[in-house]
Amino acid sequence: MTDQNKVTKPSGGNFLFGPVQSFESAQKQARIGAYAAYAYAGVIVLIAVTSLLSPSFNQGVMGPTSTSQLIGATIGMLIEALIYGGLGYAISRGSRVAAVVSLVAFVLEKIVFLPPKISLIGVVFSIAMLVLFTIGIRGTVAWHRLNVSPQSN
Repeated sequence: MTDQNKVTKPSGGNFLFGPVQSFESAQKQARIGAYAAYAYAGVIVLIAVTSLLSPSFNQGVMGPTSTSQLIGATIGMLIEALIYGGLGYAISRGSRVAAVVSLVAFVLEKIVFLPPKISLIGVVFSIAMLVLFTIGIRGTVAWHRLNVSPQSN
């Protein structure tokens, strides 16, 4: 059998969980992690603004709080959103550290600030974010592994 008649077997896996074999694929996966950080920052801002403007929403999310506690929590959430936005930008530039920090911070936040009522949508959202942050880590690691500049003589 000649080389022309051989059928090449496609590489195993799919885009998200298969081996990362090209620099472009690594960049796409890193961008997914960055978009996850941006999306999470957006959700945090949405919750912060809604809880500040709607007392009934605030009681459902945080329970009974005073005005000073509400303002402090809102400022904290906005700072957190800025941090996740910065992590997203760093991930989009290929930072492995930012990708790992975003995943670790997300997991720690879910452990430390466990909501009083666990809902199905919250669990699904958290699992989706975990998967997306993990894809971002895979992408940034592969980005640096595949982006090898040629040695100059």
